[in-house]
Amino acid sequence: MRSTHVRYYNMEPVILLLMVMTCNGLSWVNNMLNVTACKGQVATFNWLYKLSPSEKVSQIAWAKEPTTDISVWDGSKFFIPDGPFHDRVEQFQNGTLILKSSEMDDLGTYTVQLTVDDPDAGTKISSTAKGVLHVQDWAAPSLRSPPADSSPPVDGCKEFRCFENLVFLGRPPVQFQWKHDDDVINASSRGSYSYLSVCSDDDKGQYSCQLIGDALQCLSPEDAMRNPVVFNVPDPKASASSGLSAVGVGISITVGIVLLIAASLLLVVWWRRKKKQEQNYNTTSAEKEKMTPEEQHLRDEKNPEA
Repeated sequence: MRSTHVRYYNMEPVILLLMVMTCNGLSWVNNMLNVTACKGQVATFNWLYKLSPSEKVSQIAWAKEPTTDISVWDGSKFFIPDGPFHDRVEQFQNGTLILKSSEMDDLGTYTVQLTVDDPDAGTKISSTAKGVLHVQDWAAPSLRSPPADSSPPVDGCKEFRCFENLVFLGRPPVQFQWKHDDDVINASSRGSYSYLSVCSDDDKGQYSCQLIGDALQCLSPEDAMRNPVVFNVPDPKASASSGLSAVGVGISITVGIVLLIAASLLLVVWWRRKKKQEQNYNTTSAEKEKMTPEEQHLRDEKNPEA
C-alpha cells in the first residue's frame, strides 16, 4: 500500500508535528508537541510532504481555531485575508508558514488542511492536522561581549567568572549552574554575574558554568549563552612532570646535536688524511718510475715505508 508522509520539523520556536498520511482516505496520525514561543519572536510551522508523480497539491490552508483564516495556497498563488495575521505571516509552496512577532493573543490551536488531486485516479482527498502554540511574555538575557575564558587572580586565588558581561538576566531571570567535573557545586554572585574562587592546588579538574532558565528559549539555537563556559585547573604534579619531561627531551636533543657535529668533524679529518695519503702515494710512484734500479734500491734502504 502506497503512503505519503508529511512532517513538521522543530525550529526555535516551532510547532513540531509528525503526520503519516495514507492513501485510503488520507487519514493522518498526529504526534503533536506543544511548543512555547517568546513574545515578539518568530514562530515557524515547518513541514515536508511527499506525493506520487500523479498527485498534485491543489490547496494548503492555514487557520487558527475557531474561525480565523490565516492563509491559503491554491496551487498557483497565495491569498492572505485581512485580519490579525495579514501583515505578520508568510506562506511557502512547500507548506511552511512563518508567523512574525508572536503576540500573547496568538496562543491557540492552529490547523493546516492539505488537499491533494490525483487526475489519474480521478480523486480529491483532503485531511487536517492540528498543533498548539503557546506564547509567553518572556525575554532573552543579553550579553555585552562574549564570555572570557580566564580572569585575573584575586588574593592569590584563581577566580572564574561566568558571563561577566551580562547586562540583562532575562525575564524570568536566568540562574547560574556550576559544576566541578560532573558534580554540581555552589558559587558566589557579584552584580549580574557569578564567580568561583579556586585557591588550593588540590582543586584540580574542569569547572564549568551554564545559564539555566525559561528565558533561554528566547535565544537563537547558536547563541553563545546556550553553551557552558569551561575553565581548566591542571594538576601541578602533572605539570611539573611534563616540565621535567620537556627538559629531558631538550637535553637529549642537545646531546644528539653535539654528537652529530663531533662525528661530522671526525669524518672530515679522516677524509682529509685519506686524500693526503693518496696524494703522497701517487707522488712516490711517479718518482720511482724516473729512477734507475740502483737509485730505487738506495731510496728503499733509506726509507723502507716509501
